[in-house]
Amino acid sequence: MGEILYGIHTVNNYLKHHPDKIKMAFIIRNSNSLSLIKLIKEISRFDISIQFVDVNWINRKLNNHTLLHQGILIYIKDDIKYEESDLYFLLSRRKCRSLLILDGLTDVRNLGSCIRTANAVNVNVVIVPKYRSAKLNLVAKKVASGGAEGVVFIRVDNLVETINCIKGFGFKIFGITSDATDIIYNADMNEPLALIFGSEDRGIRCIIRNQCDNLYSIPMFGNISSLNVSVSVGVCLYELLRQRLFK
Repeated sequence: MGEILYGIHTVNNYLKHHPDKIKMAFIIRNSNSLSLIKLIKEISRFDISIQFVDVNWINRKLNNHTLLHQGILIYIKDDIKYEESDLYFLLSRRKCRSLLILDGLTDVRNLGSCIRTANAVNVNVVIVPKYRSAKLNLVAKKVASGGAEGVVFIRVDNLVETINCIKGFGFKIFGITSDATDIIYNADMNEPLALIFGSEDRGIRCIIRNQCDNLYSIPMFGNISSLNVSVSVGVCLYELLRQRLFK
């Protein structure tokens, strides 16, 4: 029937940007939620079929009673699946100047949060290895709050080869790691740039670190030595945005 999205904020974002891709909405009956009632009115403005169901029906569809669906689920037309060849096409046409690379990120919520931030700062390509990386599943899309539909998400077979290809198109490769001596605020981000972040527990793999033109850290002033990877992505992507738009 198509892919599923759920949650008031996620559905509302999708409705604003892609109403033509929504096949059908399923909403719990007799809800007193003002946010949900408002969303029903918005959906009704479009030619989208609405069915009212009980909460257990939605729980069964999601195969998980713990997901925070907020009483709404939609079916959408199948998303476009991007391949490595699409990345090379975008690079050859100079369609992007910023790339986000996540090396071995395994937590789907962190993935969703990173994608949401990338969308917010118009970094519209996110690259991950095919193996030992989180998939862009329902939970990741829910956390991304509609951001997943605004980025090109590409899984690659060989990240080293992909990075070398990206370099061939004139991109600098910056790795973000807690042990780097230089800090991100000293980085020049005005050239075409790919930022690499590592896994939650091990950071960037050595083989990937060796491909980086520079390594940078985020300065820490308290008694902790590192940030959650999605927070680190936010800090660095907004520094990139600041340099390009406000410096």
